[in-house]
Formats: sequence, C-alpha cells, structure tokens
Amino acid sequence: MRSEYSPLMENGTWEYVDRSTVPSNKSILGCRWVYKLKVNPDRTMRYKARLVIKGYPQVEGVDFDHTFAPVAKLVSFRLLIAIAAYNSWPIEQMDVVTAFLNPPVT
Repeated sequence: MRSEYSPLMENGTWEYVDRSTVPSNKSILGCRWVYKLKVNPDRTMRYKARLVIKGYPQVEGVDFDHTFAPVAKLVSFRLLIAIAAYNSWPIEQMDVVTAFLNPPVT
C-alpha cells in the first residue's frame, strides 16, 4: 500500500473538498483499496494493492464529457519492434509505476 500511496501524496494527486462547497449537480468521487494476491515466477506469493476511484456515480454530460485512455495495440507494438530491428536501433524497456498521475484531470 505504501508504494501505491506515497507517489499519490508526493504528486498532489487530489485535494480535500468540503462537501458544502460542491454544487448539487456534481458528485464527489470516493475511492477504495483493492487487493490482489499475486504469484511470482518462483511460486512465492505477494499482495498487490491499488487505490481505485469509485466513478460509478458519475453521469455523462454532467460530470464528464468524454473519456480517453491511450492503449497500445499489439500490432502497433510489433510494427515498432520490426522497424527498430530493421534499422538496428537499440530498444529499451521501462516500467512506469505512476503513469496515470501525470496527465491533468479536467
């Protein structure tokens, strides 16, 4: 939980909102922890924790206009790997733990 919670706090992901200041036609989104038991390649087990937003009270057109989450398709990834191999370009891999903390939420 600490590895999930610390970046959220460091990046100022949210701010406290007093319910009395929220217009009646808007919703306040809550959150909750979701836990999952993961099995490592060596068959040891560990717990994974994620803090998720309870977005179900939102109403399209009132609380949001559209949603967008860029996701790479496998065919696009394979094409980029093929182009890199053809041109002898080096390929690097990285894991972005806090990828969704960077874009502004509007």
